[in-house]
Amino acid sequence: MKKLIILACCILFIGLIGFVGVIGVLASIGNDYKNTSDKAIKSNIKISPIETPIETPIETLSQKNAVKAAKNYLSFMSFSRVGLIKQLEFDGYSNQDANYAADKIGLN
Repeated sequence: MKKLIILACCILFIGLIGFVGVIGVLASIGNDYKNTSDKAIKSNIKISPIETPIETPIETLSQKNAVKAAKNYLSFMSFSRVGLIKQLEFDGYSNQDANYAADKIGLN
C-alpha cells in the first residue's frame, strides 16, 4: 500500500512538472510570436509629417481671358482701376472677372 501511494505521488509530481513545462513552452512561443508581430508592424509603419496642401485658387477660363484682355489694354493705353473694370465689363466680362483681372495685374 505504501508503494502504491509513493508511485501515485511520483506520477502526480512528474505530471505536474510536465504540465508546468508545457505551459512555459507555450508562453514562450506566444511571446516570440508577439515580439515578431510587433516588430513586423513597427517596421511597416512609416510616419511622415502631415503635409497640408497649399490652396492655390483655381483660375477660371473667364478669369484668365479677363487678365489677358486687361494686360492687352494696358500695353497700349493707360487705365485707372475703375476705367479698366468698366472696359472689361463692356467687353462682356462679369464684374467679378473684371475685378479679378484688375487685382491680378496689381491695379489699385
